[in-house]
Amino acid sequence: MDLKSCRISRKLIIAIASVGLIAVLTWGYARANSQHAYLEVGNVDSPVALYPFHQSIIDFGGGVDFCYNTGSFISTILPADLERLKKMGMDIDSVSFPSFGIDHLNKAFFCSKMYTVDLPVYDNRPGVKPENRRVVGRMKDVLFLPAPSSDTLSTLGVDVIERFVCLFSPSTKTIGFSTEVPDGFELLTDISSEWTAATLLGCGKRYYVDMSIENNSHSFFINTSFPKVNVALPLEDSVLANSDLRTSLLVTMRGSFRAKLLDKAWVNIGDRAGNHPVFFANTGFLESYVVNPMNFFLQDVVIDYPRNRILLRPRAELLPASL
Repeated sequence: MDLKSCRISRKLIIAIASVGLIAVLTWGYARANSQHAYLEVGNVDSPVALYPFHQSIIDFGGGVDFCYNTGSFISTILPADLERLKKMGMDIDSVSFPSFGIDHLNKAFFCSKMYTVDLPVYDNRPGVKPENRRVVGRMKDVLFLPAPSSDTLSTLGVDVIERFVCLFSPSTKTIGFSTEVPDGFELLTDISSEWTAATLLGCGKRYYVDMSIENNSHSFFINTSFPKVNVALPLEDSVLANSDLRTSLLVTMRGSFRAKLLDKAWVNIGDRAGNHPVFFANTGFLESYVVNPMNFFLQDVVIDYPRNRILLRPRAELLPASL
């Protein structure tokens, strides 16, 4: 082998080693910055943690409220909620570690500290008032970054949500987290997940479901930060309306936007079809086509994030052991 070939070989080896080192460091950082939350409820094989839920807000008790937000890549927590959870006897650890996140405003930020926090899991006997709930377990090791100073509410982001089977009952206004789909639910449709560069750094994925509005199909971003919205499309799609539109306001956790509302749009999802209210607005969000399943469905629904699917309970029954 001549001298020139040796130099090329050394450069190639150095390049491969550098790429390998970067890959290992990125993987290690992502592991350290990723969620490992899980449920711990006695000896129960398939625990269900249920909480009161209203307009995108989860009540964890003791004055601790979180925005349930699949539109946020990460979970963040306010100092006041950390103190409340400490008073409830929950374990909280702070770790000095350079962390990257993209919050519910889609703003990237870095911080030097993160928290691992336990959240309470309650006894879900029917008829028990929220203030009388008894703690029977915990959602363990939930990773939070410090909430930006401008935030007024802690956020449970998709990085936590996607680790669980999520249940919602409109009739009882409860939301639940489990490891398995309860009996009695039937598959409606599959959903898809999308990795981004942020996912490689420990942030959550983005989830989509295919729907048809007025016979026009799109992939809709699942975003639960729209507290009073079923479905939202860009304003230019208002030409699809088959009847008169009226002026309205599209309310999100990021603010309100002028919109047009079609009270009865023909919507298809999976093998279901029916009339639903649909908003048309330009929000400036990353995603123009949005659905909030917590408002869209009128019956018990499960979003099985680990297995990428949506299921419905065919009969109007409550979730097991609902509050």
